[in-house]
Order: sequence, then structure tokens, then C-alpha cells
Amino acid sequence: MGYVQSFKQRFPDKVTPEMEEAFHGGKSKISVFKLEHVEGSEDEFPGIMFTSKENVARKKGPYVTEVQLKMNRTVSPQSPPRRDDIVFMVTSAPGKDESLRKYGENLREAYFKAIDYIMKGHNAKECFHRVYTEFYKEHNKEFVENMVKCNYDGAIIGMQDPHYVVFNPKTIQIVTQ
Repeated sequence: MGYVQSFKQRFPDKVTPEMEEAFHGGKSKISVFKLEHVEGSEDEFPGIMFTSKENVARKKGPYVTEVQLKMNRTVSPQSPPRRDDIVFMVTSAPGKDESLRKYGENLREAYFKAIDYIMKGHNAKECFHRVYTEFYKEHNKEFVENMVKCNYDGAIIGMQDPHYVVFNPKTIQIVTQ
């Protein structure tokens, strides 16, 4: 039984629903998680990756860090995106003009076409993934920094045996290494 589960059993009234026990595996010990630990993926958002299963984390490397995550605002497939957040992410993207040219030569028209395309995603997770693939593919750290500026702490991927993509390192509390 992990630290968080034993804490929940001993003090059920002290645990908030946002607290999640997770594991990070890697090739070296980590004493503090920082934006330098951001990883990218074609299929998911970039961020600091965690899994809910210790044995899955062990496959990533010999050093496994158990953490407690307290993510208050997450990107979710159950929630709609906020248009203001999408606009901020697009207008703050490095090299946005070059990315917008895929939508047309007139940058003003291209901007509106891009926002319309992104907002046609069915949920926040899908919309932000479109933002990432269209505007930030080569800029993982900038994507993560801008998601934090939009007050997103991370994303939870999958319902059963979830894994977590953390944008805001302040939400990570190391339990054991």
C-alpha cells in the first residue's frame, strides 16, 4: 500500500479528491520536478509524465519516484474548452504566423479559420491536443508554460489505470524515491 492510500485510510477527512498517488520512472533520481523534465509525445500533451502503476513506471527506468499530485484544474475529455484559453494558446505560440499560414495567406483570416478548426474538437482534451499539434509541436516547454498561464495543472489520460501529464511542477509533492 502506498503512502497516499495509507494516509487516506488514517485521515479520510484530510484528503481532497484532487490528490492522486502517481509514479515517475526514469534513468536518474529526481529530487525536484522542473520544466526540464517535460517530455513530448505525438499522441499526447507534453508535460511531466506519471502513471498510477508503480510497475509501469519501473519500465521507464531504474529510478521510481512516488509522488502525490494535487491538480486543481485539468484538461479533460469530459469538459468543454474555454475559447479564451484556446485564443491565448494560439496567439502565444512561438512561430504562430508560420503555423497560421497552413490556414491561408491572409493571417487575420487564417487566425479565425484556425480557431474555428480547433474549437470543433469535441472536448477540452481534443481541442488542446489540436493546439499542440498545430502550433507547438517543436515547442514542448512553451506549450507547458502557456498551459500553466491558463491555470491548467495537467491532464489525466484514461479512466482505468490513468496516467498523468503534469504542466505545473508546483502540483507535484515527492513522497519517496
